[in-house]
Amino acid sequence: MQLLREVLDRLAVDGRLLVVPETAARMVMAANTGVALALVVRPSLYPDAGRSALVRDAILRAILRAVDAVDQEADARSAAANTLASGLGALVPETFSPAEAGLLGDWLARVPAAGTHSSPNRPPRKDPS
Repeated sequence: MQLLREVLDRLAVDGRLLVVPETAARMVMAANTGVALALVVRPSLYPDAGRSALVRDAILRAILRAVDAVDQEADARSAAANTLASGLGALVPETFSPAEAGLLGDWLARVPAAGTHSSPNRPPRKDPS
């Protein structure tokens, strides 16, 4: 799990993750465990070796930012929030107190879930075109 987390942490720093590294790691491990268990317990239901690749590709689409994403604005916002959240631990206690880091972490976790919806307290952004 440590090796997986190191890879995911690097992806987060590069802005490639759609979810925080911890969530991505859990998703990958759950999918791997599920596929392995299914192949061991009911091999006759899964004769096609390509099933594992389908699950892998689905998980990668769920955790990685697509290069040609349709909603690039929300995708970029989500990647930026996850990148910042992945480095938050290094800022405590030098830059932020634990309480401040916790609050910032909570805010950053809300950004990907917000999508492109505007805040009820803020008017919608104007289209620059």
